[in-house]
Amino acid sequence: QAIVDGRAVGLCHLVLGANAFEAGDVTQSTYHLERAFEALPNADIVANNLAWTLIQIDPPEARRALGLIEPVVARNP
Repeated sequence: QAIVDGRAVGLCHLVLGANAFEAGDVTQSTYHLERAFEALPNADIVANNLAWTLIQIDPPEARRALGLIEPVVARNP
């Protein structure tokens, strides 16, 4: 409901994405983490989780995952 109401959209998608990943639904996880990243592009946890998910899909999107995580590592050496 919070997403529909426009409240904490990024955070809600992050939680839904993490939950879907834990449940084994990588497709749903990727969808929600993509939405979380759109809402919170500078949130390291979102970029990290999305990057991790991108290397778990078939075929893996390793280059894109690396592109997401490199700025996180640069901000947090």
